[in-house]
Amino acid sequence: MTPKKAVVRIAVVGAGSIGREFALRHFGPQTHTVVTSVVDANSSAAERLAIDIGSVAAGAAVADGGRYRETASDRRGSPVDYDVSLTDSILRGCDAVYVGTTPGSHRDLVLRALAHGKHVLLEKPLASTGEDADALVDAAEAAARRGLHTQMNIGMRYNAAISELRRVAVEARELGGLRSGWLGLHFARWPREWQQVGWCAGREEGGPLREVGTHFFFAIHEVFGHGCVRRVRVTVGYPPAGAAAVDDGMRPAEETASGTLELEDGMRIALEVTTDGSVSGKEDVYELGVTGDDGAVVCDRFTALRSLGDDGKTLVPSGTYGRTECVDAFVEAIMSKQNTNEEYGGAVAGDRA
Repeated sequence: MTPKKAVVRIAVVGAGSIGREFALRHFGPQTHTVVTSVVDANSSAAERLAIDIGSVAAGAAVADGGRYRETASDRRGSPVDYDVSLTDSILRGCDAVYVGTTPGSHRDLVLRALAHGKHVLLEKPLASTGEDADALVDAAEAAARRGLHTQMNIGMRYNAAISELRRVAVEARELGGLRSGWLGLHFARWPREWQQVGWCAGREEGGPLREVGTHFFFAIHEVFGHGCVRRVRVTVGYPPAGAAAVDDGMRPAEETASGTLELEDGMRIALEVTTDGSVSGKEDVYELGVTGDDGAVVCDRFTALRSLGDDGKTLVPSGTYGRTECVDAFVEAIMSKQNTNEEYGGAVAGDRA
């Protein structure tokens, strides 16, 4: 008899746009996970998502309310548990914690989850400060020695366009000798239309480099090898002194960036960021390209890859970003750490009721 596939119980922390997408689209039977609870400082937001999760679990469809605005098609069943903080009760009821909150909150939430013996799936960026980032890495490494898995959600690792870019440019050398690259992030406005929240507009936790650039900085490492960047020289432009503060008195984030990322082999990747629509027009532009002696290719819109030149051939059509694949990898890593063939039921360090 084929062993029954285990199910990992997930506490979703953060009922905002990305937490809502993960809870309703990427966690569930298709990834051998189940959401058992929702945590958000906004009790109403937590309750709404808890209701939608319970409805989808009871058979309701996921309705597309626009980008990152998924909802349940109708109300059914019962809401999952919800709270305004990551309580002991919430932690006792899960095997893993998904953290989809603002970067400045990551350190406390992740350290609490790991201290209670829970695996962690964490949204990018890792943290809002270098000190917090170092603390998180140290905690994750220590937790790994106790059998706990900590993982970042960066779909670029599972992105077919980035995989093909690496194959074409680095592995098969189909572009010949590599000469240069470019990363262009151009926005009609910042924050983007669907992301009009104070923290994203602020310098302390948001801004286009931290919020969007991290996807592509990671992609550069996926293509050329982790640790490939030797030097970064970038001029960052901020609003003039005296510009209006964003929510809660936060300083506004960067408006422009221009410079280069120099790789270990000397190759340079030009970086350009604008946020006033002067380059993008009404449609945001996301491009990571590489030029070689025999051609050039560009990854655009995160998930498509095309060659440049006369043919303009599509190498990878625009597709999914890799979030479901990220959850699959997370679950597989958790299962590989279990030393039993019995169904996984949360018996990890720190969870001994």
